[in-house]
Amino acid sequence: MEGSSGYSRRKFIGQSLKALSIAGISGIPDLAWADVGLHKITILHTNDTHSRIDPFPENDPKFAGL
Repeated sequence: MEGSSGYSRRKFIGQSLKALSIAGISGIPDLAWADVGLHKITILHTNDTHSRIDPFPENDPKFAGL
């Protein structure tokens, strides 16, 4: 089903795959990984959905210090 803009998801995915295929064949990835010195990146992640990165205060009646 097409959206209000007249551009369908199927058409977008098809065009994206074509563009990625052309980029892969043309050697663009070779330029992106040229020997310019690689850097190590460390990604730290926490899934702290309740904003409790810091422990509860010591005077908390239920979860003291946790």
